[in-house]
Amino acid sequence: SRLLEPNLIYNALLAARAPTQAAEIGVSPQYLAHTVQYCRDIRARYTVLDLAHELGVLKPYAQDCETAARQGKLP
Repeated sequence: SRLLEPNLIYNALLAARAPTQAAEIGVSPQYLAHTVQYCRDIRARYTVLDLAHELGVLKPYAQDCETAARQGKLP
């Protein structure tokens, strides 16, 4: 199997009139950043989020998500 291109997923969501931005479901930019940064703690198994944390890129990515959400853009 392969991963779908982000634009394909985004366009499918638009066609379905589904939300594509955190604000559309009532999630603030701050809460989005917090969720991205700490969602790795939900699973008791090692995931790509744990790897990102260990590499030191998860927190900057969470901050990028917050900035993008403030601008109404996808990270």
